[in-house]
Amino acid sequence: MPMKVLSFPFRFNPSQPSQFVSYEYNDDDYKAQQVEAFVRTNRGRRPIFQDFGLEDPTFGAGKVVSGFEDTTFVSEFATFYDNIRLSKVNIIASEGALAQIQIEFE
Repeated sequence: MPMKVLSFPFRFNPSQPSQFVSYEYNDDDYKAQQVEAFVRTNRGRRPIFQDFGLEDPTFGAGKVVSGFEDTTFVSEFATFYDNIRLSKVNIIASEGALAQIQIEFE
């Protein structure tokens, strides 16, 4: 039987206000939310999982970090998610600066 999980961020279902939004554990919406949660969480913000999330690719611990590293991101993400495989991380630069990161998953 498929397992349901609550959405992240946690919210009510607009079509049925007495219910919460939930997804099947392995559907694409759930996986997209997990990737987004990992990317949007600054490392150290979750007391139980201090290594969850990313170091700010611009500044970290008072020093400039050399930018977003796709291979580092993929390996760090894999330590928390064994049910989501990142198939492609595409870094798009504009005028020499990071403009967008596209992440594809399976």
